[in-house]
Amino acid sequence: MSVDKNKLTSLDEGELMAEQQLKPELELHLIGIKKAYQVLCKVMETVPPMNLEKVSSSMKVASALLVRIANDMRTIAILSAKGYAIQAATIAAALYESALMIAYIGNDDNLANRWINHNVPTKSFISVSKMTLEALKKLGVQNSKKEKKNLYHVYEQLCQAKHGNPIFQKAHSFLIENNTVVAQPGPITTNEFVRVSWFVMENAINLVGIALQSFIRNHIKSNANNDIIDAFKDLQDLHKALSSMGARRYGMKKDNTN
Repeated sequence: MSVDKNKLTSLDEGELMAEQQLKPELELHLIGIKKAYQVLCKVMETVPPMNLEKVSSSMKVASALLVRIANDMRTIAILSAKGYAIQAATIAAALYESALMIAYIGNDDNLANRWINHNVPTKSFISVSKMTLEALKKLGVQNSKKEKKNLYHVYEQLCQAKHGNPIFQKAHSFLIENNTVVAQPGPITTNEFVRVSWFVMENAINLVGIALQSFIRNHIKSNANNDIIDAFKDLQDLHKALSSMGARRYGMKKDNTN
């Protein structure tokens, strides 16, 4: 096994080549990420300047996490476009946690204060599995236990990339060319990596929708004009369209990182 150092004259040039090669494959998903980012920013712009002493704890937590989500979305787009699908998946796992935390806390200031005062760096605030179920219940999702299982499975797949799971890593670490195994750092543009990028971006858009649904309901309902509501509905439709697109190309989306 060898590291092929001569394929790219420079990493920057290789990433530019990867962007050009991936553009037709990722264009619709990247547009989707951009739209989700724009909707998120539009929602945040409806929040008037807040008096720090009067703003609720749940609003503070939700606003802070929305900023994190916005930056994570931008990072996912950049990494995916340049051919770093695995790294985009690791960011999406963190985005999942932020989005579901917003929905889990909702408008519960006592819960938000517990989050703010959490001071044990080696212990999670709450298990992601439990948080997912409670978040869906607060959003009024029907069959919340079933939907929790489906949504949490997405998180499990994203975490395969995040934690370097052996099953995932073996399938996404090497390039095979002419019966030769090549370990190549830098961008990768194979169909398998396009598949991962599609999965990551499709689900990132859905997670933004979950976070915004909670935020609109609990914090800006009176300020949510028709433009905001329409943009949110468009985001939901966009996720459904990309999900169908992935299912047609790759089959059931359940295991699209494997």
